[in-house]
Amino acid sequence: MNPFRILACTVILGLTPTFLAAQKKIKPIKNPVAWTYSVQPKNPLEVNLKTYQIKVKTDLDPMDWGEEVGIYSALGTMDSRKKNLVIQEAKQDTLRVWTDRYIALKKQPYARTHHNPDFTITLTTETYKVENVQLDVDFSDMESAICNVNARARLTEGSVVLDENIPYYVDEEEKSTLLPIRMFMLNPVFKLKYNLKKKPEKKKAQLQRKLEKYESVVLRYFYEKTGQILKEQFLGQTIAVYAATFGIKNKGHEALNETCEVLKRDINALSALSKKKRKSLADIQPDIMDTIDYCEDKLSRTESPEISKYLHANLSLGYLLANQLEKAKTHLQTIPEYETIHEKTLFQGGFDYYLSGLDAAINTKEKYQGLATIH
Repeated sequence: MNPFRILACTVILGLTPTFLAAQKKIKPIKNPVAWTYSVQPKNPLEVNLKTYQIKVKTDLDPMDWGEEVGIYSALGTMDSRKKNLVIQEAKQDTLRVWTDRYIALKKQPYARTHHNPDFTITLTTETYKVENVQLDVDFSDMESAICNVNARARLTEGSVVLDENIPYYVDEEEKSTLLPIRMFMLNPVFKLKYNLKKKPEKKKAQLQRKLEKYESVVLRYFYEKTGQILKEQFLGQTIAVYAATFGIKNKGHEALNETCEVLKRDINALSALSKKKRKSLADIQPDIMDTIDYCEDKLSRTESPEISKYLHANLSLGYLLANQLEKAKTHLQTIPEYETIHEKTLFQGGFDYYLSGLDAAINTKEKYQGLATIH
Protein backbone atom coordinates (compact mmCIF):
# COMPACT_ATOMS: atom_id res chain seq x y z
CA MET A 1 0.00 0.00 0.00
CA ASN A 2 1.24 3.45 -0.85
CA PRO A 3 2.14 5.26 2.45
CA PHE A 4 1.46 8.65 0.89
CA ARG A 5 -2.08 7.60 0.06
CA ILE A 6 -2.69 6.52 3.67
CA LEU A 7 -1.35 9.84 4.95
CA ALA A 8 -3.55 11.81 2.55
CA CYS A 9 -6.67 9.93 3.65
CA THR A 10 -5.84 10.45 7.31
CA VAL A 11 -5.47 14.19 6.90
CA ILE A 12 -8.77 14.54 5.00
CA LEU A 13 -10.73 12.47 7.51
CA GLY A 14 -9.22 14.47 10.36
CA LEU A 15 -10.20 17.86 8.94
CA THR A 16 -13.67 17.15 7.55
CA PRO A 17 -15.71 17.25 10.84
CA THR A 18 -14.06 20.54 11.92
CA PHE A 19 -14.60 22.06 8.50
CA LEU A 20 -18.30 21.15 8.50
CA ALA A 21 -18.78 22.53 12.01
CA ALA A 22 -17.25 25.83 10.97
CA GLN A 23 -19.67 26.04 8.05
CA LYS A 24 -22.78 25.41 10.15
CA LYS A 25 -25.07 28.43 9.93
CA ILE A 26 -27.30 29.60 12.78
CA LYS A 27 -30.91 29.96 11.65
CA PRO A 28 -33.10 32.13 13.88
CA ILE A 29 -36.81 31.75 14.58
CA LYS A 30 -38.51 35.16 14.69
CA ASN A 31 -41.63 35.49 16.81
CA PRO A 32 -43.18 38.96 16.29
CA VAL A 33 -44.82 40.58 19.32
CA ALA A 34 -46.71 43.87 19.79
CA TRP A 35 -48.29 45.76 22.65
CA THR A 36 -49.58 49.22 23.49
CA TYR A 37 -48.57 51.77 26.11
CA SER A 38 -51.30 53.98 27.55
CA VAL A 39 -49.63 57.28 28.40
CA GLN A 40 -51.34 59.51 30.95
CA PRO A 41 -51.19 63.33 30.48
CA LYS A 42 -48.40 65.07 32.37
CA ASN A 43 -50.48 68.09 33.30
CA PRO A 44 -54.25 67.50 33.00
CA LEU A 45 -56.38 70.62 32.67
CA GLU A 46 -59.01 71.46 35.24
CA VAL A 47 -62.33 69.75 34.57
CA ASN A 48 -64.15 73.04 33.96
CA LEU A 49 -61.88 73.91 31.01
CA LYS A 50 -63.57 72.44 27.94
CA THR A 51 -63.81 74.96 25.08
CA TYR A 52 -60.75 76.49 23.48
CA GLN A 53 -59.49 78.56 20.60
CA ILE A 54 -56.20 78.46 18.70
CA LYS A 55 -54.09 81.44 17.72
CA VAL A 56 -50.97 81.27 15.56
CA LYS A 57 -48.78 84.36 15.32
CA THR A 58 -46.13 83.99 12.64
CA ASP A 59 -44.39 85.79 9.79
CA LEU A 60 -43.03 82.56 8.35
CA ASP A 61 -44.24 81.51 4.92
CA PRO A 62 -46.09 78.15 4.92
CA MET A 63 -45.58 77.64 1.20
CA ASP A 64 -42.26 76.84 -0.43
CA TRP A 65 -41.04 78.29 -3.71
CA GLY A 66 -41.88 75.18 -5.76
CA GLU A 67 -45.51 75.22 -4.63
CA GLU A 68 -45.88 78.91 -5.49
CA VAL A 69 -44.42 78.38 -8.96
CA GLY A 70 -46.77 75.44 -9.51
CA ILE A 71 -49.84 77.51 -8.61
CA TYR A 72 -48.73 80.43 -10.79
CA SER A 73 -48.24 78.12 -13.74
CA ALA A 74 -51.63 76.48 -13.22
CA LEU A 75 -53.39 79.88 -13.19
CA GLY A 76 -52.10 80.63 -16.69
CA THR A 77 -53.03 84.10 -18.00
CA MET A 78 -54.98 85.24 -14.93
CA ASP A 79 -54.31 88.80 -13.78
CA SER A 80 -51.26 88.96 -11.47
CA ARG A 81 -53.27 90.66 -8.69
CA LYS A 82 -55.79 87.82 -8.74
CA LYS A 83 -52.95 85.31 -8.82
CA ASN A 84 -51.55 86.83 -5.65
CA LEU A 85 -54.95 86.59 -3.97
CA VAL A 86 -55.17 82.93 -4.91
CA ILE A 87 -51.67 82.34 -3.51
CA GLN A 88 -52.57 84.05 -0.22
CA GLU A 89 -55.74 82.00 0.11
CA ALA A 90 -53.76 78.82 -0.58
CA LYS A 91 -51.36 79.75 2.21
CA GLN A 92 -54.23 80.31 4.62
CA ASP A 93 -55.67 76.94 3.62
CA THR A 94 -52.33 75.33 4.43
CA LEU A 95 -52.28 76.93 7.88
CA ARG A 96 -55.86 75.81 8.54
CA VAL A 97 -55.01 72.24 7.57
CA TRP A 98 -51.91 72.22 9.78
CA THR A 99 -53.85 73.71 12.68
CA ASP A 100 -56.54 71.06 12.45
CA ARG A 101 -54.08 68.22 11.89
CA TYR A 102 -51.48 69.05 14.52
CA ILE A 103 -52.84 71.47 17.14
CA ALA A 104 -56.59 70.84 17.51
CA LEU A 105 -57.47 68.82 20.64
CA LYS A 106 -59.47 65.96 19.15
CA LYS A 107 -60.53 64.30 22.34
CA GLN A 108 -63.45 64.61 24.71
CA PRO A 109 -64.40 66.80 26.50
CA TYR A 110 -62.56 69.49 24.49
CA ALA A 111 -64.34 71.46 21.77
CA ARG A 112 -62.90 74.22 19.60
CA THR A 113 -64.78 77.51 19.44
CA HIS A 114 -64.30 81.12 18.34
CA HIS A 115 -66.60 82.63 20.96
CA ASN A 116 -65.81 82.98 24.68
CA PRO A 117 -63.45 80.00 25.00
CA ASP A 118 -62.43 78.63 28.39
CA PHE A 119 -58.78 78.77 27.33
CA THR A 120 -56.60 79.79 24.39
CA ILE A 121 -53.68 77.91 22.85
CA THR A 122 -51.17 80.29 21.24
CA LEU A 123 -48.23 79.41 19.03
CA THR A 124 -45.87 82.31 18.35
CA THR A 125 -42.79 82.08 16.13
CA GLU A 126 -40.20 84.35 17.68
CA THR A 127 -36.95 83.83 15.79
CA TYR A 128 -35.88 82.74 12.34
CA LYS A 129 -32.31 83.46 11.36
CA VAL A 130 -29.90 81.89 8.91
CA GLU A 131 -26.40 82.11 10.32
CA ASN A 132 -22.85 81.09 9.37
CA VAL A 133 -23.64 80.68 5.66
CA GLN A 134 -20.84 78.71 3.99
CA LEU A 135 -19.64 80.12 0.68
CA ASP A 136 -17.44 77.15 -0.28
CA VAL A 137 -20.10 74.46 -0.61
CA ASP A 138 -19.02 70.91 -1.47
CA PHE A 139 -21.84 69.85 -3.80
CA SER A 140 -20.42 66.31 -4.01
CA ASP A 141 -21.20 65.76 -0.32
CA MET A 142 -24.94 65.99 0.36
CA GLU A 143 -24.24 66.17 4.11
CA SER A 144 -22.03 69.22 3.69
CA ALA A 145 -23.33 71.99 5.98
CA ILE A 146 -24.59 75.08 4.20
CA CYS A 147 -25.50 77.13 7.30
CA ASN A 148 -27.01 77.09 10.79
CA VAL A 149 -30.73 77.65 11.29
CA ASN A 150 -31.53 79.64 14.41
CA ALA A 151 -35.30 79.34 14.90
CA ARG A 152 -37.50 79.33 17.99
CA ALA A 153 -41.19 79.39 18.82
CA ARG A 154 -43.22 79.74 22.00
CA LEU A 155 -46.30 77.76 22.97
CA THR A 156 -48.60 79.13 25.67
CA GLU A 157 -51.97 78.25 27.15
CA GLY A 158 -54.15 81.13 28.29
CA SER A 159 -54.15 80.51 32.04
CA VAL A 160 -50.35 79.95 32.03
CA VAL A 161 -50.73 76.24 32.64
CA LEU A 162 -48.30 75.81 29.78
CA ASP A 163 -45.45 78.05 28.62
CA GLU A 164 -42.79 76.30 26.54
CA ASN A 165 -40.04 77.40 24.21
CA ILE A 166 -39.67 75.26 21.09
CA PRO A 167 -36.20 75.29 19.48
CA TYR A 168 -35.87 74.13 15.88
CA TYR A 169 -33.49 71.28 15.15
CA VAL A 170 -32.60 70.11 11.66
CA ASP A 171 -31.56 66.82 13.28
CA GLU A 172 -33.59 66.41 16.44
CA GLU A 173 -31.79 63.30 17.64
CA GLU A 174 -28.42 65.06 17.46
CA LYS A 175 -29.90 68.42 18.55
CA SER A 176 -28.17 69.90 15.51
CA THR A 177 -29.03 73.18 13.76
CA LEU A 178 -26.64 72.52 10.85
CA LEU A 179 -28.48 72.48 7.53
CA PRO A 180 -27.02 70.07 4.93
CA ILE A 181 -27.36 70.94 1.25
CA ARG A 182 -29.45 67.80 0.62
CA MET A 183 -32.36 69.60 2.31
CA PHE A 184 -32.59 71.85 -0.75
CA MET A 185 -32.55 69.07 -3.36
CA LEU A 186 -30.09 71.21 -5.24
CA ASN A 187 -30.33 71.07 -9.01
CA PRO A 188 -27.63 71.56 -11.66
CA VAL A 189 -28.91 75.04 -12.55
CA PHE A 190 -28.52 76.26 -8.97
CA LYS A 191 -25.02 74.77 -8.73
CA LEU A 192 -24.00 76.32 -12.05
CA LYS A 193 -25.26 79.80 -11.11
CA TYR A 194 -23.66 79.53 -7.68
CA ASN A 195 -20.25 78.43 -8.98
CA LEU A 196 -20.23 81.15 -11.69
CA LYS A 197 -20.51 83.85 -9.03
CA LYS A 198 -17.05 85.00 -8.00
CA LYS A 199 -17.89 87.63 -5.39
CA PRO A 200 -18.66 86.26 -1.90
CA GLU A 201 -21.50 88.74 -1.34
CA LYS A 202 -23.29 87.53 -4.50
CA LYS A 203 -22.88 83.90 -3.47
CA LYS A 204 -24.27 84.71 -0.05
CA ALA A 205 -27.21 86.60 -1.56
CA GLN A 206 -28.11 83.62 -3.73
CA LEU A 207 -27.97 81.29 -0.74
CA GLN A 208 -30.06 83.68 1.36
CA ARG A 209 -32.79 83.71 -1.29
CA LYS A 210 -32.76 79.94 -1.33
CA LEU A 211 -32.83 79.74 2.45
CA GLU A 212 -35.87 82.01 2.66
CA LYS A 213 -37.82 79.20 1.01
CA TYR A 214 -36.92 76.93 3.93
CA GLU A 215 -39.38 78.80 6.18
CA SER A 216 -42.23 76.41 5.40
CA VAL A 217 -40.20 73.44 6.70
CA VAL A 218 -39.45 75.26 9.96
CA LEU A 219 -43.03 76.42 10.43
CA ARG A 220 -44.44 72.95 9.86
CA TYR A 221 -41.95 71.60 12.41
CA PHE A 222 -43.30 74.07 14.99
CA TYR A 223 -46.86 72.93 14.29
CA GLU A 224 -45.89 69.27 14.68
CA LYS A 225 -43.97 69.88 17.91
CA THR A 226 -46.89 71.87 19.28
CA GLY A 227 -49.20 68.93 18.69
CA GLN A 228 -46.78 66.55 20.44
CA ILE A 229 -46.49 68.84 23.46
CA LEU A 230 -50.26 69.29 23.77
CA LYS A 231 -50.83 65.53 23.64
CA GLU A 232 -48.22 64.89 26.29
CA GLN A 233 -49.41 67.68 28.55
CA PHE A 234 -53.19 67.55 28.32
CA LEU A 235 -54.56 64.58 26.38
CA GLY A 236 -52.58 61.48 27.05
CA GLN A 237 -52.01 59.06 24.20
CA THR A 238 -51.64 55.44 23.18
CA ILE A 239 -48.37 54.34 21.61
CA ALA A 240 -48.15 51.01 19.76
CA VAL A 241 -44.76 49.27 19.85
CA TYR A 242 -43.34 46.03 18.48
CA ALA A 243 -40.39 43.66 18.83
CA ALA A 244 -39.75 39.91 18.58
CA THR A 245 -38.53 36.94 20.59
CA PHE A 246 -35.84 34.84 18.93
CA GLY A 247 -35.37 31.08 18.95
CA ILE A 248 -32.87 28.94 17.03
CA LYS A 249 -33.90 26.42 14.32
CA ASN A 250 -30.73 24.36 14.71
CA LYS A 251 -30.88 21.19 16.80
CA GLY A 252 -30.21 21.46 20.52
CA HIS A 253 -32.20 24.65 21.17
CA GLU A 254 -35.65 23.19 21.80
CA ALA A 255 -35.87 24.57 25.36
CA LEU A 256 -35.03 28.08 24.14
CA ASN A 257 -37.66 27.85 21.41
CA GLU A 258 -40.35 26.76 23.84
CA THR A 259 -39.45 29.56 26.25
CA CYS A 260 -39.64 32.15 23.45
CA GLU A 261 -42.92 30.75 22.15
CA VAL A 262 -44.51 31.04 25.61
CA LEU A 263 -43.35 34.64 25.98
CA LYS A 264 -44.60 35.49 22.49
CA ARG A 265 -48.08 34.19 23.30
CA ASP A 266 -48.07 36.07 26.61
CA ILE A 267 -47.06 39.42 25.11
CA ASN A 268 -49.55 39.21 22.28
CA ALA A 269 -52.24 38.30 24.82
CA LEU A 270 -51.76 41.74 26.40
CA SER A 271 -53.82 43.23 23.57
CA ALA A 272 -56.08 40.26 22.77
CA LEU A 273 -59.59 41.26 21.67
CA SER A 274 -61.16 38.44 23.65
CA LYS A 275 -61.47 39.18 27.37
CA LYS A 276 -61.00 35.49 28.11
CA LYS A 277 -57.68 35.38 26.27
CA ARG A 278 -56.45 38.82 27.35
CA LYS A 279 -53.73 38.97 30.02
CA SER A 280 -52.30 41.77 32.14
CA LEU A 281 -48.61 42.56 32.54
CA ALA A 282 -48.82 41.18 36.08
CA ASP A 283 -50.22 37.90 34.72
CA ILE A 284 -47.21 37.29 32.49
CA GLN A 285 -44.46 38.40 34.92
CA PRO A 286 -43.61 34.79 35.94
CA ASP A 287 -43.00 33.84 32.29
CA ILE A 288 -40.99 37.02 31.75
CA MET A 289 -38.71 36.13 34.67
CA ASP A 290 -38.41 32.52 33.45
CA THR A 291 -37.29 33.82 30.04
CA ILE A 292 -34.74 36.14 31.64
CA ASP A 293 -33.33 33.38 33.87
CA TYR A 294 -33.13 30.88 31.01
CA CYS A 295 -31.50 33.30 28.53
CA GLU A 296 -29.01 34.61 31.10
CA ASP A 297 -27.93 31.04 31.87
CA LYS A 298 -27.71 30.06 28.19
CA LEU A 299 -25.79 33.26 27.38
CA SER A 300 -23.20 32.44 30.06
CA ARG A 301 -22.59 29.04 28.41
CA THR A 302 -22.59 29.91 24.71
CA GLU A 303 -19.46 30.72 22.71
CA SER A 304 -21.31 31.64 19.50
CA PRO A 305 -21.54 35.39 18.79
CA GLU A 306 -24.49 34.67 16.49
CA ILE A 307 -26.48 32.87 19.19
CA SER A 308 -25.43 35.46 21.77
CA LYS A 309 -27.01 38.34 19.85
CA TYR A 310 -30.39 36.61 19.79
CA LEU A 311 -30.15 35.93 23.51
CA HIS A 312 -29.27 39.57 24.14
CA ALA A 313 -32.37 40.61 22.14
CA ASN A 314 -34.57 38.30 24.24
CA LEU A 315 -33.05 39.63 27.45
CA SER A 316 -33.52 43.23 26.38
CA LEU A 317 -37.19 42.58 25.72
CA GLY A 318 -37.60 40.68 28.99
CA TYR A 319 -35.96 43.37 31.09
CA LEU A 320 -38.05 46.06 29.40
CA LEU A 321 -41.26 44.26 30.35
CA ALA A 322 -39.83 43.72 33.84
CA ASN A 323 -39.30 47.52 34.01
CA GLN A 324 -35.53 47.22 34.37
CA LEU A 325 -34.65 49.75 31.69
CA GLU A 326 -30.90 50.02 32.22
CA LYS A 327 -30.47 46.27 31.76
CA ALA A 328 -32.79 46.38 28.74
CA LYS A 329 -30.65 49.09 27.13
CA THR A 330 -27.37 47.36 27.98
CA HIS A 331 -28.38 44.09 26.33
CA LEU A 332 -29.77 45.86 23.26
CA GLN A 333 -26.67 48.01 22.81
CA THR A 334 -24.43 44.93 23.10
CA ILE A 335 -25.81 43.60 19.80
CA PRO A 336 -23.48 44.59 16.90
CA GLU A 337 -26.38 45.44 14.55
CA TYR A 338 -27.67 48.03 17.01
CA GLU A 339 -24.94 50.45 15.93
CA THR A 340 -26.45 50.87 12.46
CA ILE A 341 -30.24 50.57 12.92
CA HIS A 342 -30.65 54.35 12.76
CA GLU A 343 -28.59 54.69 9.60
CA LYS A 344 -29.94 52.05 7.22
CA THR A 345 -33.16 51.23 5.43
CA LEU A 346 -35.06 48.67 7.49
CA PHE A 347 -37.11 45.92 5.87
CA GLN A 348 -40.10 44.54 7.73
CA GLY A 349 -39.40 41.16 9.26
CA GLY A 350 -35.62 41.55 9.38
CA PHE A 351 -33.53 41.32 12.55
CA ASP A 352 -32.68 45.03 12.33
CA TYR A 353 -36.36 45.86 11.98
CA TYR A 354 -37.23 44.15 15.26
CA LEU A 355 -34.24 45.73 17.01
CA SER A 356 -35.46 49.15 15.88
CA GLY A 357 -38.92 48.43 17.27
CA LEU A 358 -37.46 47.28 20.58
CA ASP A 359 -35.30 50.40 20.75
CA ALA A 360 -38.38 52.60 20.21
CA ALA A 361 -40.28 50.69 22.91
CA ILE A 362 -37.46 51.21 25.42
CA ASN A 363 -37.27 54.92 24.53
CA THR A 364 -41.03 55.27 25.02
CA LYS A 365 -40.95 53.71 28.47
CA GLU A 366 -37.85 55.68 29.43
CA LYS A 367 -39.40 58.97 28.30
CA TYR A 368 -42.74 58.57 30.07
CA GLN A 369 -41.70 56.31 32.95
CA GLY A 370 -44.69 55.66 35.25
CA LEU A 371 -47.05 57.57 32.97
CA ALA A 372 -46.70 54.79 30.38
CA THR A 373 -48.48 51.60 31.41
CA ILE A 374 -49.55 48.35 29.78
CA HIS A 375 -53.06 47.14 30.60
